[in-house]
Amino acid sequence: MNGSLNFKEKTFPLIVGQPKAGTTSLFGWLKEHPDICGAKLKEARFFLDEDYPLRRPLAFNGTNLDAYADLFEESAKSVLMEASPDYLYCETPLRVANLLPNARAVIIVRDPVERMISAFRFFKQRGLISTKMSFDEYIALQDECPVCAGTPVQYRALDHCRIRTYLTRWEAAFGERLLVLDFKDLKRSPLQVIERVCAFIGIAMPAVDERSLVSENRSGRARSPGLARLYYALNRELGMAALKLPLLRRLLRPINRILKRGLIDDGPLETFKPSDHAVEVIRAWADR
Repeated sequence: MNGSLNFKEKTFPLIVGQPKAGTTSLFGWLKEHPDICGAKLKEARFFLDEDYPLRRPLAFNGTNLDAYADLFEESAKSVLMEASPDYLYCETPLRVANLLPNARAVIIVRDPVERMISAFRFFKQRGLISTKMSFDEYIALQDECPVCAGTPVQYRALDHCRIRTYLTRWEAAFGERLLVLDFKDLKRSPLQVIERVCAFIGIAMPAVDERSLVSENRSGRARSPGLARLYYALNRELGMAALKLPLLRRLLRPINRILKRGLIDDGPLETFKPSDHAVEVIRAWADR
């Protein structure tokens, strides 16, 4: 596909947050809809702020909106969707409300303590934080060190709990074109959530077997944190490199599944109880 896409004729739902709140699952379920084309990369990240510390294959520079079309394969479909949950914390994607008149933003909110526990496990799985670090140490480190331009994303999770601050920005930019969902509803009644999102986008609800709605991107335990970190980094790089090579992307999918099964233990996760102080810190950040 090329930059000849007529942006006014398409609807662009963006799943913009929160991380570790079911965005991967929702994206995976919705992209099966016959009217929806999901981005070639689930986290396309095209509209991230320039200094945001995540890699992306293409970046919006203020003048290259046509390049966004290259992230989608089936241009004939009426709905082009992506899910980049770190958009929630950036200023650039707020401009999408004016750049794409038919854009819709979807945010899933989750209890901040539950989300922080999920993020802690997720970053450990990916080898991005030490396996020796406790949850309370993880919270204390972020509470004591303010986020700056160079802060890696694994140490921004506490700042990302400031959901009221970030929601206010998106409400101001998108107004009625913003849909806020609760993670509890997504987990308890995924079909109802899908129906609600379809109505929000303006498309019919398809026939869906609820038994097929399997959660994706659940955290596990890395058998080797170093190898897991290398795998996820290479997987992202290969995905970006294969952006214009559909055959290569199809070949990589089964290979990725095999490698992930070998690297990640999907058994029961180690349980722990956060200290009362850690919970207080998280909820204080959430109220900022």
